[in-house]
Amino acid sequence: MLFYVIPYKKDMTKTHIMSTNIYIIRHSETDYNLEHRHNHEGKAMLTPAGTERAEKIAQLFRDTPISAIYSSPLQRCVDTITPTAKSANIPMYQDDRLTESYF
Repeated sequence: MLFYVIPYKKDMTKTHIMSTNIYIIRHSETDYNLEHRHNHEGKAMLTPAGTERAEKIAQLFRDTPISAIYSSPLQRCVDTITPTAKSANIPMYQDDRLTESYF
C-alpha cells in the first residue's frame, strides 16, 4: 500500500518548495504467514492480530494529512489499509500493478 502525503497551502506560490511523503505499508499478519506459506493468489485473510495491527496503523496516521491511498487489490492488503482510509475519510484506489510479483 502506498500513502501519498502532499502538503498544500492556499497562499503557496511557485517559489515555495513542496515535499511529498510516501509511506509504504506491508500487509498485516495473515493465516498464511503463521503457516509459513506463500500466497500469490491473494486468498490469505488477516488473523485477529493482523486486524488489530491494521487498526493500529490507522491510529498511527490519524493526525497525518493523507492525500491518497493506493493498494494492491489483494484482500489482505485492502483489509490492512481500509481502516486508515476510513479514518482519513478518503477513497482507496486499488491498482493491479501493486500486486506482488514472484519469479
